[in-house]
Amino acid sequence: YNLMFKTCLSRPERSDIESRIMFFFDELAQLNKMNSFVQLLTLARSKNIAVFAAIQDFGLLRSKYKKDLLESILNNFNTLVAGRLNETETLKWLEQRLGKEEYMRYEEGHSFGPTDFADRLTANRRRMERFAVMSSEIASLPPLTYYLLVDKYLTKASRQYEKFQQIAEPIVLYQDKLDLDMSVDFSSES
Repeated sequence: YNLMFKTCLSRPERSDIESRIMFFFDELAQLNKMNSFVQLLTLARSKNIAVFAAIQDFGLLRSKYKKDLLESILNNFNTLVAGRLNETETLKWLEQRLGKEEYMRYEEGHSFGPTDFADRLTANRRRMERFAVMSSEIASLPPLTYYLLVDKYLTKASRQYEKFQQIAEPIVLYQDKLDLDMSVDFSSES
């Protein structure tokens, strides 16, 4: 990967759509540690490179990268899609990454005294803060429902299953048509 990343990053800055390079990493945590990955993420936009990564196990990714390097990797992704999962550490990270929201809490208190003048009613409002999405909400999402965080804007969305028209056979095996001679004769020396 490192050679591929360095080759892509050595090209001049570009903005034309025809020269866009896209990297898709499914199960990023399953891949070996990539030393130049942070450099790729940092410079990608200026080189017209887009990087998409899927992570289901935050702990496995953390075991490969030091804390500062891992934070740098994760902070370079401006868009986050969070679907249902059950891994505790990843859920807690998502809970924090999706942000917090503020709300006003109204509180009221009553005190009664021996005379009518001693009765009191107190009311106040306090600014409170909570996670915008709790980890339990992420863990219990229905199929095809997800949270989408773009820059600092968060929304919950869902999709419907779509059946696409089959335009070709999904898998075509050619084993019986292959005529490979895999035998090698080592008895005669040249």
